[in-house]
Amino acid sequence: MAVKKLILDYRDGDPAISNFEIQSLSNDDEYSDELFVLKLLAADVHKTSIRDAKEVFLNAEYIRKIFSSASDQKRLAELYKKIKKIYQNSYSKYVHDGIPNSGLLLADVHEQIMKEDKEFLKTLIPFLNAIHKQGMLHQLANSETETIWWDKNANFASMKDSLKEKGYE
Repeated sequence: MAVKKLILDYRDGDPAISNFEIQSLSNDDEYSDELFVLKLLAADVHKTSIRDAKEVFLNAEYIRKIFSSASDQKRLAELYKKIKKIYQNSYSKYVHDGIPNSGLLLADVHEQIMKEDKEFLKTLIPFLNAIHKQGMLHQLANSETETIWWDKNANFASMKDSLKEKGYE
């Protein structure tokens, strides 16, 4: 019933619902201090890819706030597990030298999410697309308890050392 109402509200132009277009960063410094960004910086991921990661993260945050009911949260939790599985498959290729660098690892995971958007990552939550799902990956990476890393030295000490070497404090 709630999903039906949401779709009807969207169709009828309800301003609270109809603003589902992809969000853009207001400036490049947004989210720069977030853990997921620090992990990307430490792994030498190019700034263009980092900006893209920030933007998809923003969109995932936007969706998470909209779909906050208990039933939506249950569906999202299942989706996060599937996204993590896609990441784990790509990371395994990376650590065994099937993916040559961190930037390509990130690109591979994003590409796999796009490929699986309508199949493995299919969800009943309306308006949720591959861009939001890519952002969900970065939401996972933003948690200290999740093991989403972009380099082979997947730990906080290595990340801090790498950032220090690069002049980030």
